Amino acid sequence: MSSEEFELPEGWATSTLGEVAQLVKDKVDPALVPDARYVGLEHVESHTMRILGNGRGAEVRSTKARFSAGDVLYGKLRPYLNKVAQPDFDGICSTDFLVFRESDLIDPGYLAQFLNQLWVAERANHLSTGVELPRVGWKGLSSFPISYPLSKQSQRAIVRSIEEARMSVGSASTHLAGSIRAVERFRQAVLAAACSGRLTADWRSAMGSGDGRKLLQEILVARREALGRKFRVGSPSDADKLWDIPEAWTWITPDEISDPSRALTYGVIKLGESVVDGVPTLRSSDVRWLRIDSSHVKRISRGIADNYSRTYLKGREVLVTVRGTLGGVAVVPKDMAGWNISREVAVIPVVEEMYSPYVSVAIGSPQCQQWMSGVAKGVAYTGVNIEDLKNLPIPIPPLDEQREIADRVYALVALADDVAKRIATARASVQRSSQAVLSKAFRGELALVTGPK
Repeated sequence: MSSEEFELPEGWATSTLGEVAQLVKDKVDPALVPDARYVGLEHVESHTMRILGNGRGAEVRSTKARFSAGDVLYGKLRPYLNKVAQPDFDGICSTDFLVFRESDLIDPGYLAQFLNQLWVAERANHLSTGVELPRVGWKGLSSFPISYPLSKQSQRAIVRSIEEARMSVGSASTHLAGSIRAVERFRQAVLAAACSGRLTADWRSAMGSGDGRKLLQEILVARREALGRKFRVGSPSDADKLWDIPEAWTWITPDEISDPSRALTYGVIKLGESVVDGVPTLRSSDVRWLRIDSSHVKRISRGIADNYSRTYLKGREVLVTVRGTLGGVAVVPKDMAGWNISREVAVIPVVEEMYSPYVSVAIGSPQCQQWMSGVAKGVAYTGVNIEDLKNLPIPIPPLDEQREIADRVYALVALADDVAKRIATARASVQRSSQAVLSKAFRGELALVTGPK
């Protein structure tokens, strides 16, 4: 909210940045000041006014701007990033900063807090020119309205009040960030326990245990009969070295649990522009952690989709992201029958004898995710090839225990997701409160913290 939109208290004035701020245009060749501390845009954190580090004059080239301790640096490149800082040291900085010094009318700390407002960033971005490297010039910024107390003592008191409020917001943000990490650790611990048998140890003790090896043999016999040829029987190589599993469990691979009438494969469709009445086609970004997010799904023409009919989905398949973002895994619900997949996603058509939700839990476990990361190839764009995915070791309990594991995991994951949503809502509220403090401050509505002049 700009200062044009509210009534100011007594003792305040309204002007423009061009009339009250003192722009400094002192330039220097960094070769002449090799030991000077250098601040680039990369050293300033967006929105927080924090300086995260610095370089040295000897490490940079071309002319730089010179600043003194207490000056205000405003990032004019990509102004939507909202990079504002007030170093407590002398140094040099990128010429993508505008440098302001204390003027007769405005305290530099007050100016820094004013420039850190979101409405300033948004208006500056609107006035920026350039497509790939948008910049806002001083000519545009100088017209921005600014309200301020006529007393610099009052300005400094407002800055102290903002800083105290920001410390409280920062503390809340830190605790919420810790809560998010705790939720993620909980998810990972649940999956790790699920695929090592720890999650259902009480269930096995109460219900007794079947034999996963018998289930494996039944699946393999069915595959031999369906394929009309001998099919390898046995565990994935070196599986016993991966992690411990209960005695009644064994190991199996995606290739062994795939429906012999359908291929374990990945999509080959490269998505372009989405068409209105096309076939929904899932990308890696749509396959989340044990769920599919269809809110932004793209669609391809029926003609293109029919060229890749082998990857039409029927429901119950397990999808795994194998290119770009690795390891996303989810079961295809029945209502997505007829959808297709892009080349970033592999499909495992799980046989009826296996419980698809359990397979997704197993592949989503930290153990299997680590295995996939180990076989991934590529640097800028990593991927897991289909032959490696076919040999992914998956622990297999009896079918009843598969259902119990999946039911428990999905219930715990739903609980974790609900907590994560509440934390996200709280974080958004905290972020809004930070900007609300700034808005109140520059309307003259903030309770002031008294202190030294």
